[in-house]
Amino acid sequence: MRGFRHLGKRIALLVGFGALCTVSVLWAEGLAVPEKAYVLSGNRDQVMVRAVAACNAEETRTDSHPPDSGKIDRSGFTVFSWNTQKGGDSRWYEDLRGLAAEADIVLLQEAVLDRRFRAGLRQLDRDWLLAPAFHTATDDVGVMSVARVRADSYCAAREPEPLIRIPKMALVSRYPLADSVEQLLVVNVHVVNFTVALDAVRRQVESIKEMIRDHRGPVVVAGDFNTWSTERTALIEAEMAALGLQAVSFQPDHRVRFFDRPVDGVYYRGLQVVDTTSYPVQSSDHNPLAVRFKMADDWRS
Repeated sequence: MRGFRHLGKRIALLVGFGALCTVSVLWAEGLAVPEKAYVLSGNRDQVMVRAVAACNAEETRTDSHPPDSGKIDRSGFTVFSWNTQKGGDSRWYEDLRGLAAEADIVLLQEAVLDRRFRAGLRQLDRDWLLAPAFHTATDDVGVMSVARVRADSYCAAREPEPLIRIPKMALVSRYPLADSVEQLLVVNVHVVNFTVALDAVRRQVESIKEMIRDHRGPVVVAGDFNTWSTERTALIEAEMAALGLQAVSFQPDHRVRFFDRPVDGVYYRGLQVVDTTSYPVQSSDHNPLAVRFKMADDWRS
């Protein structure tokens, strides 16, 4: 028991130290936290829109778009997920462009919408959504979903870090499915990190559960779950299972581990896994994940 107590204290000290380092760097960059959750959206026509879009019935954003903007192929589509570590390594964009080139939906955590990435998004010719956790004088930072298909609707949910008060974000978006009246629900999530207690993690998961539970079509939940402890892992796995979601397995598994536990993951419902890949990279402290899905054989649209 003494060993477990010492381990718990060490984890608490490391978490606290990490939080202080993070907030010191960010405050030095002149960060500001938005008063309300909002979403920046951009399209291949290079038009950018800012909209208040909190995940509740009153503020969820619904967009109309032209019929030629595409739909998700039920017979196969790829989801790519990666925490880019705020683009701190100059090689990250080359890795993204190379590894995610064929992905239909790209989910980024700690994405920095700076001048370079804006130019890159124009070159990619895709639609994108960003739920900022904070912004500086020049850049917005948060979770970003980039897709070949324009989202029908989207919203953002956030939970402040208990120690540093900078929020972690979840971006919920719905994409039209080909030959179906239903939609693909995608949740891009970055879970609260700098706390040993689980209260904030529970609140963050609770904020998106209703949208997942009530959705009738297929679901993908992916991102950085910060599951670096037994308790965190058990909580996330139990909540996903309660919503009928399964975890994707990766073989070989190159996911980055903290305290010997993978912190990134992908969960799904109403789909079949066709193929999985995890990419070892040097341009971030997380490794990207890619999953090829198709509609489940027993799914009825």
